[in-house]
Amino acid sequence: MPFVKGDKNINRKGRVEGGKRGLLSETALKELAKKVKLGSESVTKLELLIAAQTNRAIKGDTKAAEFVATAAFGRPPQSVALTGDEGGPIKVEHRGITEEQAKALEDVILGLK
Repeated sequence: MPFVKGDKNINRKGRVEGGKRGLLSETALKELAKKVKLGSESVTKLELLIAAQTNRAIKGDTKAAEFVATAAFGRPPQSVALTGDEGGPIKVEHRGITEEQAKALEDVILGLK
């Protein structure tokens, strides 16, 4: 359903804390913790899920490989660096003000730090 501005059904306060999302996660965790018989052994559904995804990853499924790696090691950190040319500082051009005004503005900004 597309977004319609002014729709009275929009929840403007956001998701209620402990709402549906948390309950679904708890339900899913309980389901994955359940044991099932596999031959003479008893394993959890989570163990079966990881084994199935590992087998798919070995066969070349990249999504399955990503799932297994994330489950085993967590997501890799992502960083963003803002730099100028060749990793140097970002150059700011002052337009419409004099060098003297730019220097005074710079002094004010640096004084706030």
